[in-house]
Amino acid sequence: ELGWLAQEKSDNAMGAKYFGQLVEKYPKSDFLPEALYQVGQSQYSAEKYVDAAKSYTGVLSKTKSPTLLEKAYYKLGWSQFQQAAYEQAAEQFRKQAQDYPQGTLAVEANFMQAECYFKRDKFAEALPMYEVAKKSLEAAGEKTLASDQVKTLIYLHGGQCHRELKQWTECEKWLRVV
Repeated sequence: ELGWLAQEKSDNAMGAKYFGQLVEKYPKSDFLPEALYQVGQSQYSAEKYVDAAKSYTGVLSKTKSPTLLEKAYYKLGWSQFQQAAYEQAAEQFRKQAQDYPQGTLAVEANFMQAECYFKRDKFAEALPMYEVAKKSLEAAGEKTLASDQVKTLIYLHGGQCHRELKQWTECEKWLRVV
């Protein structure tokens, strides 16, 4: 409870300290997975991506909660993405999208898989993933948590992939949405 109270007061460092104490002192607690996730969040916010990845990996091995698993895969993928470990990140986003296709972060998982290819200039590999992200965005409707920025980037980067592949008509279709 002290961890949540500290976070509500916008004291993330203190919140992480309390959650970290829970992880250390009570490794068999039912609250361990959530505490590990919160420690990972604090580490991620502090740009300690290697440590955050370890915490999110711990969550994956300690919980059966679909909501927490989806979030942990997502943040593990982001932790790896921030380290430019794009292949590993893509694998986490793929697992997330495969295991939670209707989850609240499904659109983002598909989008980030595409981004992992896009960052490496693998436009032919990225394009099908942008197609999947576009379809999942359309299917999710209001249920998605995808930001307007993500929605825009799906079409912008998808259009840029078409451009790089000299698919001019498709490029124009995608970019007109932006």
